[in-house]
Amino acid sequence: MFARPGEEDVPVHGVGRALGRTVAAVLAAVTGAALIRLAYDRDGWVRGALLLAGLACAATAVLMLRSGVRRRRRARLRNSPALARRLGRQLDGATKQLAEELLAEWGREEKLRGLHHPSPLPVRWENEPEFTDHWSSIHGDDDCDEALDLSGRLADITEVYATVSSGRLLVLGDAGAGKSVLALRFALDHLRRAEPGGRVPVILPPASWDPARQDLESWASGRLVVDHPALAARTVSGETVATELLRTRRLLPVLDGFDEMRPEAQSEALRRLRAGLRQDDPFVLTSRVNEFRKATEEADLALPATAAVRLRSLALDELAQYLRRSARKRVRGGTVSTKWDRVIADLRSRPHATHNRILLSVLSTPLMTGLARTAYNETDGDPVELLDTRRFPTRASIETHLLDQLVQAVSDHPERTTRGLAFLARRLNELGTQDLAWWRLDPKAAQITAKAGLLSALAAATAAVWWLFDRSDQRVLLFGVGLSPVWSLFGLLCLVSAVDLMHAPPEKAATPRYFRRPDSVPRFLFGAVGALILALGWGVWLMELPLAPVLFLGGFVLSAVLHPGMKTSNADNSAEEVLRKDRLATLTSLGLVNILAGGGAVLRAAGLVIFPVAALATWEANGAHESVGHTEWAVTIAVTTIALAVAGASMSAWAGYTSARAWPWAKGQLPWNLVGFLGEAHRLGFLRQTGAAYQFRHARLQERLAVHTDGRSVAAPRPSADGERSAARHVIRLIGRFTTVLVLVLGAGALWFGIGNAPDQVLTGPGREAIPSACALLTKEDLADVVPDARSVADEGSASHLDTSKCWWSEGTQSASAPNAMLESKLHRSLFGMTPAETAQKYFDGAEESTVALPEAVARPAGLGDKAVTLVKFPGPHPLVQTTVRVDNVVFTVSYDVNVAQEDDETYGRLARVTQELARTVVERLGP
Repeated sequence: MFARPGEEDVPVHGVGRALGRTVAAVLAAVTGAALIRLAYDRDGWVRGALLLAGLACAATAVLMLRSGVRRRRRARLRNSPALARRLGRQLDGATKQLAEELLAEWGREEKLRGLHHPSPLPVRWENEPEFTDHWSSIHGDDDCDEALDLSGRLADITEVYATVSSGRLLVLGDAGAGKSVLALRFALDHLRRAEPGGRVPVILPPASWDPARQDLESWASGRLVVDHPALAARTVSGETVATELLRTRRLLPVLDGFDEMRPEAQSEALRRLRAGLRQDDPFVLTSRVNEFRKATEEADLALPATAAVRLRSLALDELAQYLRRSARKRVRGGTVSTKWDRVIADLRSRPHATHNRILLSVLSTPLMTGLARTAYNETDGDPVELLDTRRFPTRASIETHLLDQLVQAVSDHPERTTRGLAFLARRLNELGTQDLAWWRLDPKAAQITAKAGLLSALAAATAAVWWLFDRSDQRVLLFGVGLSPVWSLFGLLCLVSAVDLMHAPPEKAATPRYFRRPDSVPRFLFGAVGALILALGWGVWLMELPLAPVLFLGGFVLSAVLHPGMKTSNADNSAEEVLRKDRLATLTSLGLVNILAGGGAVLRAAGLVIFPVAALATWEANGAHESVGHTEWAVTIAVTTIALAVAGASMSAWAGYTSARAWPWAKGQLPWNLVGFLGEAHRLGFLRQTGAAYQFRHARLQERLAVHTDGRSVAAPRPSADGERSAARHVIRLIGRFTTVLVLVLGAGALWFGIGNAPDQVLTGPGREAIPSACALLTKEDLADVVPDARSVADEGSASHLDTSKCWWSEGTQSASAPNAMLESKLHRSLFGMTPAETAQKYFDGAEESTVALPEAVARPAGLGDKAVTLVKFPGPHPLVQTTVRVDNVVFTVSYDVNVAQEDDETYGRLARVTQELARTVVERLGP
């Protein structure tokens, strides 16, 4: 429908080039994953460098993938007729669904506004030559410059529009002249008479468009998604349904209320509108005359191929006929009269009287005529009071009186209704909008609620980490450095995340969520089950992770696939129904849908909230079996789930609405059931519905109600005169954001790896200062039965943090078995803040990881030092069996290799017992 500036000049590359970009992005992602996996097996600065490189590759892959996938989809769509037909079927269904929804919605709106009670207002119009383009341009024929007579009345609008070959019509009129009623009537009549495959009219309020920030197509598609959430679904092209409907010229925009835009934005809006029009793009635009004239003069342009009409004021005869027909008849003495007869007679008899001219000018606008009908024909009021020159000396006094009488005439509780509507009118003025959406009642309150929920979740995650890792002053080993306590390091990252959240760009108010109904339920369930099986296979069997975290994280990922989306069925768009569906979607998804749509800062905070589960899985996978049980898993998953649910729920439109209405309700300014109040105000005619939101029936009504209580109006906020931030401040802000993200990602990753190397229990004490040499701990006599005629070779070494001693024994007289034995002892001292026992335990863990283990009963002998493990390093005919033992800050390894005649578990078990008996001898020699 509309084109982005320069869009026609952007080439769509072929499938090969687009596929190449996608493949490059996938390769970058695989490279990043490989580097991160390598970092997992490294220590020190190498781990940090690999981790940083892996994250950089992953980030690059994300950026490349988004662009590559979009280009590939566009290229495939251009080159694949089957895909184009599938897109056509999707859009045909969406167009039909949208037409049905609009027909039902506008039909209700027409009924509630009473546009046919007792008959439509006699709205008429005539040509407006000042704003009409050359007729040859309108006809699309350089040889035809014949002007058309576009004058008509309300029932003729569709026929009049059909005579405009270009399909571009500008409707001008004064305030209250009936422009919005005409737009609604045109859209309804055009929709009812549309042929299959014809354009569907959509009413869009330009007041919500900021042309300085959005082009016309982006704004129009975004507005359509707000008003009709089903259009947010993605098509096979990757774009939303709304965008594709505009691009494929299936919609007819009816831009109602150009004059309601900010004055400083109107000229730019005209420029954007003209730049975004393709050759055959139709539209209908309504505006007040003076505002449109000023905008065209400032922009110094005219809308091309556009015909213009101007709404006329009601004549006295038309006014008299309408008011009399809508009033109750009075029959007295055979004479039929109405309460309007005296007023009409006075206007006829004294047409030049000053007050009568003022009164007629007021009643000649359809808005005021409709208000007068409501104020007097539907109440016991007498319109003769309008002739009172003292009470109503000016036009403004008459209009104010009629606006005030509207609430009194139709509401059973006028004071409460007036108080609530006045508060809402002032709030809309504060927000600088005319759209009354319950989810945008108070954006600041919604943001505070969301951030409070996220901060609470981060606090809960910190408490979980403290409970898991610091009940005994647990330490984490980070790049070989012992850091304690763990919860303080994690809490520091949470504080950085809190700063990240506070300084993140203000997000748009959360919009209501709906459950998306899949196109094919069997295919949907098949994909969900397949994803769950894949997660279990990858996590439990391939990565050997515990089942609990895999199920938890798999459920989190699965929720991203099954998350509530936009509705796909024609349903009630009332405020009550929209709120109910948003609350249902939030509660059933545990708020995860709001987290997934919350932006970068929110996702980083959510990653920290999930961190305790991932850290516990890593800790258990790296040997902390004695400290991790069912209680730890149950508490961690419960706390994490509740924290995520609280954070997600606090970001929902429902939570923002609840917090926004609490204080006004406490002050008596609004009823607690606000959505019910909005629905009632709509049914009574104070509000009109636009999609899932409402607007006041007319801007004049909003202005009047805004000053009703305290006599002063709240002006709409104006943009800052300083404009956008300077380039320098923008760069500084980007640097700060990049630094924050880097600290969070690298800090969380490093802490996660560090927890994997953390000791299972805290080891304290000074440790031993010296031990005998290896040849003294194990003598020739101890080896007599396993290494006959043993001859030893010794080796000693020392460093500031480590004393080593080795002793080899081999058979002096070579035999067929050729047995050899070795004892290696290491005396560890304090290093990088770790106690001597902790450094010994870290070395013991490393020795345990890089070997092939025996069955559990043999591999972990009981009562042998503080910790012991026996492993077969080289199974085969000449196996090497080792028993490694830690005693305080001493780690020693007894190795024994011998030729065997038979390779089986019994033989390996016998050799293991040999090394274990020799290790017991060493422990006895070490002493207490």
